Amino acid sequence: MRHIALTALLTAGLAFSASAETLVTVNGKKIQSEQVDFHVNQIPQQLRAQQDETQIRQNILERLVEQELVRQDAAKKRVSRNKEFSQQFEQMRRNLVYNYMVNQQLEGVITLERLQAEYQALAPQITQPAVNARHILVETEGEARDIIKKLNNGADFSELAAENSLDNGAAQTGGSLGWFGRNDMVPAFAEAAFSMEAGSMSKEPVQTPFGWHVIKVEDTNNAYVPPFEQVAPAIQQRLTEQLIQAYLAGLRENAKVKYSKNAQPAAAAQN
Repeated sequence: MRHIALTALLTAGLAFSASAETLVTVNGKKIQSEQVDFHVNQIPQQLRAQQDETQIRQNILERLVEQELVRQDAAKKRVSRNKEFSQQFEQMRRNLVYNYMVNQQLEGVITLERLQAEYQALAPQITQPAVNARHILVETEGEARDIIKKLNNGADFSELAAENSLDNGAAQTGGSLGWFGRNDMVPAFAEAAFSMEAGSMSKEPVQTPFGWHVIKVEDTNNAYVPPFEQVAPAIQQRLTEQLIQAYLAGLRENAKVKYSKNAQPAAAAQN
């Protein structure tokens, strides 16, 4: 039966409408517009917007032609009878079914409202001391001391950051690092920043593996809660894992799963 199923896969494409436009035939086998549409729709919208739609469709069509040529060659060579191929196909089928069913459990469940509610519930747990700071990163201690001298003489921190900092990303915003927790930075930098008061600047350069830093602390907060946008991806991942585990636990609860003595799960083996 497995050979029959595999052969069917190799001798037939995806099921599409008989009335769809035929774009090309490969040894008599039709490749239809709906097949191209299917693959185009798998491309994220933001990526599609960056490319010419006509070229995208042409590239997909050529890829489908190549796949059809290989499929026909595989059918001629009866690849479906190859043990290694059969094993790989079976594993791919299992993975496809697993991913499809899991996605069905998640569809429409993790909404923005649910993420925001979870964020509010987690707020006490993710509250932490934080610092809002700017920095200027240079290569040598001498350069850092020169910048501190300029700042003490009234130079603008943001301007010096834009002109001198090796941290190009922060330099574009006046050296701003935004809010960060102690564990978000390398130890030497974090120790210096968290020992400073709001509105103060480094009296001495701070050395880290990246170079020498001059730091300005804009503000401090002992009970800082990261903004929703920052932690939403982690919350979504957490909820996703919880939903998947609940789904799998439910399946196990209603199934008869019997292990042989040599295949006991670790937890069961310890009991």
